[in-house]
Amino acid sequence: MSNHLDDSIAIVGAGPAGLITAHVLLQDGFKNVQLFTRDEGPGGIWLRRGYEDTSQCCSYGGRLNGDVVVDYFEEFARDYVGPSRIRCEVDVLNIHRQRENDWVLTVQDVRTKKREDLKFNKVILCTGGANTPLIPNAISPQVAQKEGFSGLVIHSMEGKVIVIGGGKSAQEEVTMVFEKTDAFLATSKPLPVFLRRSRVFTLMSPHIELQTWLERLLHTTWFFWNMLVEDSYHAYSIPITSPLRRTGELFWTTRVNDEGVIKSDGFYASARDGKINLVAPNRVVGYTKDGLKAKIVILATGYDCSWGLVDAFTEETQDSVGIKRVPLECGPDEWKSYLSLAHPPNVSTVKIGQTQLEQSVPLFHRGLVPAKNILHHDFAVNGATVTTNNGFAFEVGAHWISSYFLGENMRLPKTSSEAISRAQREARWNSKRFPELYEGGNDSYGAGVQFWSWPQMADELLEDMHLLNLKLRHAGNWLTWPFSVVDPEQIKSLGEERRIKREKES
Repeated sequence: MSNHLDDSIAIVGAGPAGLITAHVLLQDGFKNVQLFTRDEGPGGIWLRRGYEDTSQCCSYGGRLNGDVVVDYFEEFARDYVGPSRIRCEVDVLNIHRQRENDWVLTVQDVRTKKREDLKFNKVILCTGGANTPLIPNAISPQVAQKEGFSGLVIHSMEGKVIVIGGGKSAQEEVTMVFEKTDAFLATSKPLPVFLRRSRVFTLMSPHIELQTWLERLLHTTWFFWNMLVEDSYHAYSIPITSPLRRTGELFWTTRVNDEGVIKSDGFYASARDGKINLVAPNRVVGYTKDGLKAKIVILATGYDCSWGLVDAFTEETQDSVGIKRVPLECGPDEWKSYLSLAHPPNVSTVKIGQTQLEQSVPLFHRGLVPAKNILHHDFAVNGATVTTNNGFAFEVGAHWISSYFLGENMRLPKTSSEAISRAQREARWNSKRFPELYEGGNDSYGAGVQFWSWPQMADELLEDMHLLNLKLRHAGNWLTWPFSVVDPEQIKSLGEERRIKREKES
């Protein structure tokens, strides 16, 4: 065990997933943990970027605003990780594995352009899914310039646009063009905590394994999701003919905005009231003199896989570690009896049971380790699982990774072939459960998919470590456990539980 604790670990990314992972590793006794970020400070998407909001808590249901979260991660990085362990304004240019537990990272200082080759025993990617802009070539800044568009073209990650003034001219300044927008959830008053933070939503959404009688019953249920959608539209009084209703189906998509309590000055209210001009359904195909008139174009076109990191991984390393996409193999439709999945939207070419599947997928075990690399215990990913409870997923995932690196007694595939077979099965499930999932191609936010079913995911990770699952960590009975709040306090002692288990097994 002491040899493992002496291993050096590089964490690429210093956002929430990277910070939580570093904290868990340090708590477990790893001595040499180093984080790298190209940003000027830690926090990732919650990095303070030069604007100030003096309110400490929004008035819509008591939710924290951005500044409070930014402050939290600044303090977390300072108090629980340590500034000396975080190298900021550093680009990771190349990640190469020379042999097992022998990695070389080529990094470059953003300001001085000085390069270094740094050696580590293990690497964890925590680069998130909102790091690298995805810009279609036909509407890129380069094409805009070539076609004679003289205005500014930027991606939405580059900053916000502020319109000063509240008169008619200000209200006419913003035009939004889309074919289909995100689904959303909204309520007129805060939902009770036993709904928002319990298993109610997760039990209404089928998991790859139906583990309880209640799940086996509720996976036949449709009315719950239709009710949520209609209640959200009603909360904002969105007309039947509004383009805001052109969304993906809530049950079938991971593109969902949780608005919480309705906001009178929020996007949906502003769009409903005509303060934002909606040109939909339409697709922007390029720049012409006869198109919409604009001086600034903001490309809110999503994000690409951040594992590119300026082509950081060599082809050899990508292949040996197993982070390249591979064809999705056909197989039996094991979930034919899931009545809730009987009528999917017509958005994908994939049909389980076909002789050929026209998709390629990333193959990860539990969304944390490339299946091909499962026996090497020197590479992992955290923060690449699509879920509605990121903080909980990051923390349980960090404990799983630390257990994996320490070589603790875990429930793991015995061979890489077994891990790959399991990952292929999970990919077939994901393509059936969320038909649009693999079309976008952002593997750094899609290595694992536990969107509504994050408690089931946490159960599986805890059971892998031979710890009590969440269902056994509360005082509910067979009738009340679905409504019992899943609280971070329930996983507060995971590090101590694992330490005691290690001592008993040694």
